[in-house]
Amino acid sequence: MTGRDFELIVRGGLLADGTGAPLRRADVAVAEGVVTILPAGSAATAARVLDATGHVVAPGFVDAHTHSDLTTLDGIGEAQAHAAVLQGVTVEICGNCGDSAFPGRLRDFAAFARAHAAQGRANHLASLVGHGTVRASVVGHQDRVATDAELAEMCRVLDEALEAGAVGLSSGLIYAPGSYADTAELTALASVAARHRKPYVTHLRDEMSQVEAALDEAVRIARDSGAALHVSHHKTAGRYAWGGTLRTLPRLNRLRAAGMDVTCDVYPYTAGSTALAAMLPPWAHDGGRELLLKRLGDPRRASGCASPSPRACRGGRTPSATAAGTGSRWPAPPTIWASRAGASPTSPPNTAPTPSTSSPSCCSPRTAT
Repeated sequence: MTGRDFELIVRGGLLADGTGAPLRRADVAVAEGVVTILPAGSAATAARVLDATGHVVAPGFVDAHTHSDLTTLDGIGEAQAHAAVLQGVTVEICGNCGDSAFPGRLRDFAAFARAHAAQGRANHLASLVGHGTVRASVVGHQDRVATDAELAEMCRVLDEALEAGAVGLSSGLIYAPGSYADTAELTALASVAARHRKPYVTHLRDEMSQVEAALDEAVRIARDSGAALHVSHHKTAGRYAWGGTLRTLPRLNRLRAAGMDVTCDVYPYTAGSTALAAMLPPWAHDGGRELLLKRLGDPRRASGCASPSPRACRGGRTPSATAAGTGSRWPAPPTIWASRAGASPTSPPNTAPTPSTSSPSCCSPRTAT
């Protein structure tokens, strides 16, 4: 450093040190990759000095919910990565909502890491393992319960990705094929994450009028698996759910006070977005995109895809569905679609689930809980 104490000193700013402590005046110095907090007005010298008077100096922000899995790899995303850095985001977490770049476009986490390392990024990237992506690679896009052998394979794929460096398991339970999973399947997979001390991160099965019951399911999965729970972009959308956070947020606070490791993130705005296909009921996607497009191309079935009844969309076949708590999917497709139309279907009771005495094994036959 040619006689200087540090390579860089940021002077005169208010420091937010990331601990939750009140802002205080301090200088921040950097040398050989190590950050040092100095008293304000320190006599230390540096090769480069930045005057931060009137500014707040903070560590880089972590954006806990992004879909930047292929940003910089798709040829159009470099500007997006730089935009995040310009907002102070030095770490992005991708693989959210049950959708990750592996196993799929990229074979596994190692291939994902190599691709980004070779391309280079303006900030750091961590990835969850998408449940929907794993299910598609093992089960396909069929609307059915996974066999025990398929579940064991999903657990193996997840275990390898977590061991390689993925930071947790995500689910997106309004998106096919993740929406076809029952609670037992998700609990078994979350137990794999728990063994790695990594979280279960979920886009709830419903964020509208059935949001409280959907939160019940997520809490049950976390308790029965032993995984920490993170609820993605928590909200209560649609007029029939407005005000629901007056109940869900206090519940999350009570769970935390009782010792449960549960968190959520929230949009800083009053709008959201998703794929247009998510506006169609889950059973419309049964069998994948090709069959979905075929249904939409048939006027008789296309009108059924906007109907509370799955029979018209599927050409006469109605999926089986059982009540919550029996180990099947919750909510049953007709229930969630009717609720969006403003009906008041019977929903599972909004009570905290009873913790199980042991975590389920992903390689053993599942039992209803």
